[in-house]
Amino acid sequence: MAHFFTKHLAHFRLLITFTMAVLLAFCAERVHAGAWPKEVRVYQGSTPQLDGVIAPGEYDDAAQLDDFSAWTPQFFEVQSREDLYAKVWLKHDGQALYVAWDVTDDVLYGFDIPRHLPEGNPNAHALTREGFPWYGDGVELLVNASYEWTPETNEIAAGTGASFMMVASNHKSQLGGLGVGGLMLGEPRSSDIAMESYERWTRNGDMEAVVR
Repeated sequence: MAHFFTKHLAHFRLLITFTMAVLLAFCAERVHAGAWPKEVRVYQGSTPQLDGVIAPGEYDDAAQLDDFSAWTPQFFEVQSREDLYAKVWLKHDGQALYVAWDVTDDVLYGFDIPRHLPEGNPNAHALTREGFPWYGDGVELLVNASYEWTPETNEIAAGTGASFMMVASNHKSQLGGLGVGGLMLGEPRSSDIAMESYERWTRNGDMEAVVR
């Protein structure tokens, strides 16, 4: 079991006062998966502690998602809750958006199995553009303020204030390196603007993630 906590801060506060489309992806490619349409309304609540612990009552005022059994699998069909299961809480406090994830997985990459690399990219865990931030076990949060994208380019996040991705890994992080779970830089990695934005937000603490 792993707990992932993510926070996105004030200069995007307008995004969190409206209905948001949230894509939760446990995948290794940029392919849409899930039961559509998926909508969650996020309301204002108390400010939680970003410490990797879901304390009793701490997220009672948060919206919840836990119906992932109907989602389209990326590689293998989920057999049971013991195989793979997630419960997600979302809320904001008027300044920041908070997302807590309680993920159960019977096999954890980098812990129960070796940290193998994909064919064609020996630098998958490099903290550079060559790396795959989402490779291994973790969670992804995508926010699109206008709920608009360009299907012809398969763009699901621009890496700007209009649309962005948060990647929280259980075994690596941009600030802690390999072996320390936390926040990674998102997609698209081909975009100078996106990479500069993610780097700045991560270094400034505008985006944060804690993994336990």
